[in-house]
Amino acid sequence: MEYLLGIKNKTNRTWSQIIGWWEIRRIPYNLILLLAGFISLQIAYVSIPLIYIIIGLGLNVLYCFGWIIDIHLLKSDNVMQLNVNHSKRLFLIYLAFSLVVIIGVAVLILAS
Repeated sequence: MEYLLGIKNKTNRTWSQIIGWWEIRRIPYNLILLLAGFISLQIAYVSIPLIYIIIGLGLNVLYCFGWIIDIHLLKSDNVMQLNVNHSKRLFLIYLAFSLVVIIGVAVLILAS
């Protein structure tokens, strides 16, 4: 997990470094979502997984807000207090949110 989140603790990152940090992590993020989607499909016994494709695309669009927020924080007045740790926290929070959404779909399908 440290490899996934690891980066030097820099406060003076450029916008291209921030976008690069997030986009490199999109690959393992999508692999984790794929595994969660497969588990969710097995739980809900869905024969047509179109809803999971739509959710996956939507979550990937929302994933871009991670680096957008990061760049916004870079331009804020508290740049000296910010470092990569807030990026790691944002990534983990969003990953947890995404997993809850995907597994939540299976729970909603089972409840209906």
